[in-house]
Amino acid sequence: MSLTTASNVLTITTALGAAYTDLQSTIDTGDASSALSKLISARQEIDTQQAEPDFDEATTWMSDVRNNEVSLSTTINDALDEAINACNTYYMSAQDSSFKAYWHGRSSTYLVSFTTAFRNLWRLVRDEELCVLVSSKTKSAGVWQATSSVNTLQRETTLDLRAGSTIGVADITVTLTLVRGDGTVDVIVMTIPAAAAEDAYYPINGSEQYVTVTDISCTGGTNADVVEVWVRP
Repeated sequence: MSLTTASNVLTITTALGAAYTDLQSTIDTGDASSALSKLISARQEIDTQQAEPDFDEATTWMSDVRNNEVSLSTTINDALDEAINACNTYYMSAQDSSFKAYWHGRSSTYLVSFTTAFRNLWRLVRDEELCVLVSSKTKSAGVWQATSSVNTLQRETTLDLRAGSTIGVADITVTLTLVRGDGTVDVIVMTIPAAAAEDAYYPINGSEQYVTVTDISCTGGTNADVVEVWVRP
């Protein structure tokens, strides 16, 4: 048993993500058994039944119930903060590393394919992206194939260029088209050297942060070479 085994962490984070999805569904739609749903029903009934001469008083009542709805929604939205922050605290204490940095994905031992729901929850609480594969490109039959977008980002973050395979006998020139949070587009040219090991990584444009990879263009390389862009730990 271990809290630092990728499969176990995937099970835990998937459950937390599912909990967030269920809570979010309660906020958005009001589950039939939820307190939020009952508050909504009460407010709607007040709205239906209000009439003169106490219209103003009924409007105030309805407004106060609505304030309770908003407050409850916020409480539910924040309900998993403690669980997520505790997750990071555990890793900082037991592994001397943040949760994000520990699961850097630079080898299969430290790779977790987090669910979208868990990534959304992590962003909400920690305001950062987890380490995931963003985009990739493969050379096949002498041609670099179309860029494959794997995971979308919702926060600006630093990125790494990685060798997604052991690189063959030729250098690869990689041209990246990247978008910052303010919409500014940067075009960055980098080289992955011949014979680079799988998972070798190269920081993209220092500490600059991006929210979208719109294109990866490659020249050179060898058949079966894979080029990837990842969120940096």
